[in-house]
Amino acid sequence: MIFTIYHRKMMYAGSEIRGDQPIDASQLGWPIEYHLVARIKAKNIEEAYAKTQHIDNAWHDNPDVETIRFSRSTSIGDVIQDESGRFWVVASFGFTELDGHLEALDQCARGGISLKISEACSQLTVWVGAGDNPLLGPVIQEIPGGRTSDFEAALAMACGRLLASMIR
Repeated sequence: MIFTIYHRKMMYAGSEIRGDQPIDASQLGWPIEYHLVARIKAKNIEEAYAKTQHIDNAWHDNPDVETIRFSRSTSIGDVIQDESGRFWVVASFGFTELDGHLEALDQCARGGISLKISEACSQLTVWVGAGDNPLLGPVIQEIPGGRTSDFEAALAMACGRLLASMIR
């Protein structure tokens, strides 16, 4: 499974986050107070969390880690999105589901979907947000042939995957 990791721009200093109670996105400042930092290939959320810890080495050097932004270890108040599109907050013990994340993303995104095409025209990257601070994504889609019809098909697939992750 692929997990997407978002770190708070400032360490969480609020009240205790309990693993048995969902937390509302507005309490955390989601998504404005967050950076997209990594995509992790892991068996489960616990392994994804472990792979973003500085233990024997910097977590950026761990296998199956795609670093998007170099950052500290994942901590309380950070957010992990699973492959099904659900968002989880790192709690004091375990994880709790993030409520209201879609409404918060909708209010923040306003500009919609951003695109980037590789120099070789072999990959298309799609995300919600602007510039260097994607709010959701990125979704990377191969462009097999480099023709206009191939690009349009790749864009449709990438946007479909991105939107599917938002509504699940």
